[in-house]
Amino acid sequence: MGKGKAMRRLSAKLEPWLKHYYQLVEAQLEKGVVLSPALAREGLATLTAGLVTDSPELPQVYDERVQGSHGPVPVRVYHPDPGARLPVLVYCHGGGHMAGSISVYDPICRKLARASRHIVVCVEYRLAPEHPYPAERLHMDEMIHAFLNLEDLVKESCRSVYQRIGEFLNRAPVHNGAASG
Repeated sequence: MGKGKAMRRLSAKLEPWLKHYYQLVEAQLEKGVVLSPALAREGLATLTAGLVTDSPELPQVYDERVQGSHGPVPVRVYHPDPGARLPVLVYCHGGGHMAGSISVYDPICRKLARASRHIVVCVEYRLAPEHPYPAERLHMDEMIHAFLNLEDLVKESCRSVYQRIGEFLNRAPVHNGAASG
């Protein structure tokens, strides 16, 4: 927080949930459960699956690899209307650079594509601690490089969009989940 700024109060709706969550964590620690990245990833996947209970069908969803600055970058493309020319939104999933994945955020990206009428491209990136600091800088470089190479992906896989992709690449929004820094 900046100097002189008051800290915002936590939502009253969130307080009971967090209190319960911390009690569950404490109980697990007392049982000897060792916290690990794998456990955090499993927890996020379970939490997301419990909160995002429906995953709409879309006419076109597919996995690809886009050439990044340090090798191929996995992406999943969500196209709500393959016959239409739609803007592109690049989605960088959340998870604090340690958890989260294309699969965990799949239902969210499906909803986002359908509700926004955008082609959503969810970009995978390497996670900590397997890829320690400053790897997150490489993560962002990978996403930017993959974003710049979307034209090739769309040309190969989504010809109906290719004619207008150039103008969208210049103004496409980039949405970051909870992993923003």
